[in-house]
Amino acid sequence: MRHITFLFFIIAWVLAAGATARAEEIVRDPALIETMPIQGVTLGTPLEDAFNHLYAHGYRAGDIATYSEWLGSGLELVRGDYSSPDGESRIALSRANGHLVNISETFNRPRQKFDTHAEIQAIQDHFGIGPDDPNCRVNDHGTGACRVADAAEAANLVFGVNAFPTMILRYASRNKELKDAL
Repeated sequence: MRHITFLFFIIAWVLAAGATARAEEIVRDPALIETMPIQGVTLGTPLEDAFNHLYAHGYRAGDIATYSEWLGSGLELVRGDYSSPDGESRIALSRANGHLVNISETFNRPRQKFDTHAEIQAIQDHFGIGPDDPNCRVNDHGTGACRVADAAEAANLVFGVNAFPTMILRYASRNKELKDAL
């Protein structure tokens, strides 16, 4: 039950983040958004491949050990432990219509700081965003944020990151299909 509650919290957070007004949206081609990875998984990754990739990289989903055991629309996978040097990564996957409609990650690493500049730089490089774009950068306090959508209004595909020294929040979503699936 805890896993399902967490999954719906993440989905609600992503939908709320997508509905927030922004001064100037960064708009990119949907095909480019589909290929931005979160722990090696993209919105374009086939469902079984996504599960198998995460499982092979140490993520576990409670007592679900194979893709065929994933019966619901959502699944939370966890790797690590909050107090370990490598931290804890929680990934929530949602599926509908035979493909991924949401990938959300909360990665906490309190004992080893993230390189927030590298996190944001990877997004800037993938999407061709300039280093001075105020909507995709790291601020003076070492926190960063970036959100890219396939349209300035009523975006369907979105990818975003909120980066803090000890926590990274990443999300990729097909908003319309995710809303329809809920």
